[in-house]
Amino acid sequence: DLAAEERQLKNFLYERLYNSAPLTPVRREAQRVISGLARYYLDDSSSLPAGWQRGEGEVARQRGIADYIAGMTDRFAIAKHEELVGPVHLPDRF
Repeated sequence: DLAAEERQLKNFLYERLYNSAPLTPVRREAQRVISGLARYYLDDSSSLPAGWQRGEGEVARQRGIADYIAGMTDRFAIAKHEELVGPVHLPDRF
């Protein structure tokens, strides 16, 4: 019974919140910010802060970049994107 209720709650949240029309522009811009940062660090992994390198090889390099970006707050990710990649365009209200 609990699993069915949890599924029902998740369906409600996805329908009414996560996939709601007012949040679509915000979600798309957030995806653009994350992918822009990932591309930047993949192109120039020497700009990754010390301590985020995860060893030798491509998988380790990508893991370090992913871990670094995953640990960013929204504000920090936006500021980093604006510093390294370019402007972020979030709607004033949603």
